[in-house]
Amino acid sequence: MLHFSTSRTELHRIISLTQNVVSKKATNPVLSNFLISGKENTIRVIGSDLDVTSLATIPCRVEKEGTVCIKAGVFSDLVKELPEGPVDFQVGSNYRVQVTAGSARLALVGASGSDYPNFKGLGLQLRGRVISHHLSEMISKTLYAVCHDETRYHLNGICFEVEPASSESGNASLRSIALDGFRLATVSRPCIPPSITEQIIVPKKGLSELRRILDDEPVSEVEFDIIEGMLVVRTRNVELCTRLIDGEFPPYQRLYAPNRDSIISVDGRELLRALRRASLLAAESWKCVQLDLSRGRLRVSTSSADLGDASEELSADYDGKPFSVGYNVRSLIDLISALGEDQDLCFELYGGSFPGKFWGRTDPASFAILMPMRLNPDDDQKQGGASN
Repeated sequence: MLHFSTSRTELHRIISLTQNVVSKKATNPVLSNFLISGKENTIRVIGSDLDVTSLATIPCRVEKEGTVCIKAGVFSDLVKELPEGPVDFQVGSNYRVQVTAGSARLALVGASGSDYPNFKGLGLQLRGRVISHHLSEMISKTLYAVCHDETRYHLNGICFEVEPASSESGNASLRSIALDGFRLATVSRPCIPPSITEQIIVPKKGLSELRRILDDEPVSEVEFDIIEGMLVVRTRNVELCTRLIDGEFPPYQRLYAPNRDSIISVDGRELLRALRRASLLAAESWKCVQLDLSRGRLRVSTSSADLGDASEELSADYDGKPFSVGYNVRSLIDLISALGEDQDLCFELYGGSFPGKFWGRTDPASFAILMPMRLNPDDDQKQGGASN
């Protein structure tokens, strides 16, 4: 029967890396458990809801090898409350688990691990490579644009595709794209390609968990690949498998405007603050903010019969003809926050009927497309929609 010793800190860390994916309402009761195993002085903890599976490992002293299932919620809460210092974990007869930490002696009901699903994607060789913080950026800068309409399931995740190495860069790139019908976000970063380079769509839950793991497990590079309909990502101590969405992502490239018209550059932090102030007075039923462009100036304004008016002028690098365009203020705030306000924000606008393109000056490989709103709230169609 399994018997190992480790520190409370290490045990808490490995549990925290897997607990979020454990099924809360499992049709299969075994999925409400962690699968804990010990072998060759390494402890493995697996949590899964079948769509997302997380495996975390830590080196420790394994006295006896073995496997046990234990209720994930109860064990997670227990580990949080253990005193700092050594923890002894031992499985006895009938899979009863004895946990000893300091003067605390606890006994938990466990179960055999034989009924726990076998996940084929775990432990295999992964061909793809990408810098860890690049992958985290790709998720963070596109996740806000994922569609929440479950009837459009092919938009309920981020699309990833590999761009072959070009003669200019000499490196292949991994691109992430999210689209919800009125906005698009995309990021490209260099990578070593995986074994399969066709488009894949990764659901939001798996990506949120992957981003958390990447932030909690700082490593310089991660491995990734597509294996049997799953995206598999491996850091130093964690391996995450997430099931892919079976569908075809729309041809997002046609959202790009064919020719540059009006190119503007403005301080991202100043614009974000102006938009946040304007959002407090924007009409709840409409949430539109008007951008008025003139030479060297950008005016941000909104008006509400119930709340009042807001107007603010910012310096802008713009030398074109005066014009006005409206956008959903909440969408603009989300967009700038994702791109990063600590830089000049650049955007190309094409008038009130075409989507605008936005990017940060320091990172042109990350940009967003946003459909404008009609400036007259009484128009039949207040929000433009992107074809998909």
